Amino acid sequence: MNSILPAAELSLWVALGSTVVCVPLGLVLATLLHGTKWRPLEAVFLLPLFLPPTVTGFVLLWLLSPARLPGAWIAQAGWQIVFTRYGTLLACVVVSFPLAFQACMVGLSRVHPELMEGGLTLGGTRMFTTVKVVWPQMKAAVGVAFLLVFARALGEFGASMMLGGNIMGETQTLPIAVYSMAQSGHFGWAAAAAAISAILGLGVYFLLRLIEGRSKDI
Repeated sequence: MNSILPAAELSLWVALGSTVVCVPLGLVLATLLHGTKWRPLEAVFLLPLFLPPTVTGFVLLWLLSPARLPGAWIAQAGWQIVFTRYGTLLACVVVSFPLAFQACMVGLSRVHPELMEGGLTLGGTRMFTTVKVVWPQMKAAVGVAFLLVFARALGEFGASMMLGGNIMGETQTLPIAVYSMAQSGHFGWAAAAAAISAILGLGVYFLLRLIEGRSKDI
């Protein structure tokens, strides 16, 4: 139990941090790419969705290692990412971002183009019209993006294990704690950690259904 609570706290911290980073970034990038000739760049942003998480984690570990650039620059600046909770957070951000980006792209595709055209006709700038007219129409999509990122980061294992490691109280999240406890034969504690993960996951699922129901009523 001494390792479950810190793991749960870290999982929530990572999930919240990933959400705060991924959703605004996904919204901005989706807005910039939607309906432009740069749409093929979408494949780059979605790439972590199609790679095994361990492969994504390995690539991040290779790039951020102090033995090579840009990891050497980061080390010279006095920052440490590999095998810290910030490495765990970064891994979760990378693997979760495609979900936020895609949710926002879908939300943008459901906004009537006439809204943007009307705002521009009335004298508003493209940025003003986007922020004040288009984005408010995407509340449901943004809500879905929040929950999808939160759930994905909450359940992340492979990439976070590669980049953050398995350090109890520092980088050990709930999924990694379940793995470690099962490996050491503590199946009761592993089951307890798994149950906490399942409860949190079900909570996200019901929130998704709630958002879906409200979006249909709008």
